[in-house]
Amino acid sequence: MKFQYPKTKLRDVIDFYKARKAEFNLAHIRIEIGQNQKQTLEHYEKRIKHINEEYFPFFDFKDFHIFKKLNDLENFLLNLNIFTPTKIKKSIQHEKEHLKKIIELGYSANFGCIFTLTEKQKPSYVLMVVTPLDSLMSKEHRKKIDLAPKKPSLIDLC
Repeated sequence: MKFQYPKTKLRDVIDFYKARKAEFNLAHIRIEIGQNQKQTLEHYEKRIKHINEEYFPFFDFKDFHIFKKLNDLENFLLNLNIFTPTKIKKSIQHEKEHLKKIIELGYSANFGCIFTLTEKQKPSYVLMVVTPLDSLMSKEHRKKIDLAPKKPSLIDLC
């Protein structure tokens, strides 16, 4: 595959994930204070849909890539010859730490890569382990997954 200079801004990706995590946390607070779980989940799903609608216009989906295997993602990045192998290996190791926790907790995952532009207009990428979105994962599991790497990323800490 030939590398296409990204149009998606890193700041928009970070803000998108911050908004989604805020809704996730609010849904859990609502459940903890006794609000109806079914209604809370429905509200959460509506809010996530709204956040997606708000942020998707800022994204160029040609910058988004999904893989079933982490090795495929790693090979994809290495074959582009855009980013250093050292940076790629470090990023993949970070995702492996998330994946280990995801498997330990009984979830499955796919892997994502979003090519982005930094504020200095330099190409970069955001890697992620994507878990199924059809239910609200427990707050404890989400935290364990987010904090699994030795050095959590900015998005992990949102």
